[in-house]
Amino acid sequence: MLLSNISNMPTLAPITDKPTETKTCKICGPELHIMFGPYKEDKSQRKHWRCLKCMRGVRKKYYASNPKREQKRAKDWMDAHPARAKEINHTTYRNRRAKIRTAVLNHYSGNNPRCACLGCSVTEEIFLVIDHINGGGTKHRKELKKSSISFWEWLIDNNYPKGYRVLCHNCNFAYGLYGKCPHQVPDENL
Repeated sequence: MLLSNISNMPTLAPITDKPTETKTCKICGPELHIMFGPYKEDKSQRKHWRCLKCMRGVRKKYYASNPKREQKRAKDWMDAHPARAKEINHTTYRNRRAKIRTAVLNHYSGNNPRCACLGCSVTEEIFLVIDHINGGGTKHRKELKKSSISFWEWLIDNNYPKGYRVLCHNCNFAYGLYGKCPHQVPDENL
């Protein structure tokens, strides 16, 4: 599963894809090829070059000290570029969800995501879910007022409480519908 670096800010585009000269970062010093400068029309006036890592740090500090202004700037950009904003938000959400899901599955399956049912050999993460061992998952989620992704976040925020396990969708459905899984109790008349 491909996971990219997740950031709350839109990624800044490099000034040039193939720079003709190497600049030195004004913060950390080493010469890097992907450099960013102040946004000025005349590129010759860009004096404060920064590497991508330092630029992200500067942006985070600036955002922390000017949250209202940055929120307005982000909203204005999203209003001006609705299709790109939707694409960025969708990708960011999907990557964040995948990261959370992988963390929870890894915790409850000992860093080897697989169905906990003894006769089942499903290991593909896309087919795995979290199961309430004693049942009552729907009732519990309604009490918490959580959807699937926010329930997974709740598990992380509560230090992975006991009483949960990893099952594949088939085994989870069988437990919910029949109270047992065909892998554990072979019975033609479930």
